[in-house]
Amino acid sequence: MEQSATSILLACLGYANEAAKAEQLANVTPGQWQMVAELARQHGVAALLYHDLQPLWSAMPDEVADELKQKYRQNVQRN
Repeated sequence: MEQSATSILLACLGYANEAAKAEQLANVTPGQWQMVAELARQHGVAALLYHDLQPLWSAMPDEVADELKQKYRQNVQRN
């Protein structure tokens, strides 16, 4: 069963340990990662998503990770 972008985003930002997150995110497709990144931008949590997923970057496509990294750096500079 395919997960929604909302459920994936909530799993990423939740308090589950890294092993539980990795298991839940193992089957997320590149297209789903794009939707998750877009949803994170819409809700203003892209930088937080990037920070929370540092141990799991290899699970997402490089272009999504790079995009979230850029949002993270913009947030750091703004703060």
